[in-house]
Amino acid sequence: MTETQLRQKIVDKAKSYMGAVEGGTQHKEILGIYNGHKPLARGYAMKVTDAWCACFASAMAIACNFTDIIPTEVGCGEYIKLFQKIGRWQENDAYVPKAGDYIFYDWDDSGKGDNVGGADHVGIVEKVENGVITVIEGNKNDRVERRAISVNGRYIRGFGIPNYASKATKEPAVTVKVETKVTMNNIELKTLKKGDKGAQVKTVQRILRELDYVGSDGKLLEVDGDFGTGTDAAIRRFQANRGSTLRDGIVGEWTWNKLLKGW
Repeated sequence: MTETQLRQKIVDKAKSYMGAVEGGTQHKEILGIYNGHKPLARGYAMKVTDAWCACFASAMAIACNFTDIIPTEVGCGEYIKLFQKIGRWQENDAYVPKAGDYIFYDWDDSGKGDNVGGADHVGIVEKVENGVITVIEGNKNDRVERRAISVNGRYIRGFGIPNYASKATKEPAVTVKVETKVTMNNIELKTLKKGDKGAQVKTVQRILRELDYVGSDGKLLEVDGDFGTGTDAAIRRFQANRGSTLRDGIVGEWTWNKLLKGW
């Protein structure tokens, strides 16, 4: 998966619990995910009556198998220390986060300067658009709910930034074949396919006919300049007989060269 897909994975997991109510089935499931993961942070097992914002953030990491890049904790202050320990803490309130980053709050923030107070709450960034951060949080009004807060807004304590890139797999390289010119009698030969018409299609048909290739009806090709089903079928057989792995019915550089050599 790419970094973007990994970030979206944890966001989607958090979204799947939207509306979960404290004491309800989904809330207990969240606690179960956290308590079932060992070792427990500081050996503490969560109870239904506990504040659970950090537990929710940790449980989402556990559910996505991201605990190698996201620490698990049930206390916001200790959570920050763990992000600091692995070098993934962003102290600057003005940082513009990405989906999947963890945002920490301090409700005692004065709104002046960079907040360095204690942390009271944590959530998972869903998206950032037009200077507004949308966050999914556990234990917001005793539910899993969204919050919208401005970039560099009051109450932001800082950010935990999981290293999703370390888990990403590289996109496979795309190989683009650049065809060189094929000429006959100083005339450049075009790439031809089903539906094409003209003199060069006639040339292909004439060569195939001389080589005893038949169309889809089992008869020798008509040299009519119309690249139809019969010509397409004959080209595919020609390509197969000449060792092509494509067998796509397209007369490009490789097929033209084989046709001209075989004629």
